[in-house]
Amino acid sequence: MPSSKNAANDMLEAKAEALLSYLKGIPTFKVREDLDYGGYNHVGATLIAVVLQAGLTWKTTVQPRVEKFEKQFPGASTLSGFLTFLQQNDLAVALKWNGRVKPDRIVRLADFLKTQGIETESDLRAWLSSEENGLRLLEINGIGPKSVDFAKMCVRVQTNAPDRHLNGFLEQAGVETSNYDERRAVISRTADLMEVDRISLDFSIWSYMSEGGKKPPRSICRH
Repeated sequence: MPSSKNAANDMLEAKAEALLSYLKGIPTFKVREDLDYGGYNHVGATLIAVVLQAGLTWKTTVQPRVEKFEKQFPGASTLSGFLTFLQQNDLAVALKWNGRVKPDRIVRLADFLKTQGIETESDLRAWLSSEENGLRLLEINGIGPKSVDFAKMCVRVQTNAPDRHLNGFLEQAGVETSNYDERRAVISRTADLMEVDRISLDFSIWSYMSEGGKKPPRSICRH
């Protein structure tokens, strides 16, 4: 009899192939590489993006603040520079942000990364490439699995971060998943089957759904 591990791998492969078949059945779906987030080479902007994005609208609420901060405070591009900025300024005021929860979480995240010897975004990319380090971020109050994966994507560590758009797409495709980790694994494996960047597939599905992507007619579904 096959081992439980082999059975799980077979199930993952089947779900990824089903998602791939569904994607091929959508004439308007295209893999996009024009990512509108991350790649800042600016630690302050990256940490702000990671924390603010959770549960909020990216294009209208988060992205403008991140990009403005990146341009307005170039000295905060390193962690030490960002920490100096935080000592001298009220982050909530700089971001025009109501409330203290997320700004304070950004400060805690920056302080934690200092203990890990992070200075540049390159350092952060190398650090996040370790699965163990990603799990350590979960110890910070308010940082969940999606935020960890979003952080990885911001510094271009290959993964995806299922949210309501990606979850909805899986549902439309008829691909049943039971938890966050399985959804991420299915999408990652689908990207591998397509021989495309995992981050790009995440962004492509997110863009398709956020722009009103609907389930195609049954006649063009190929699964």
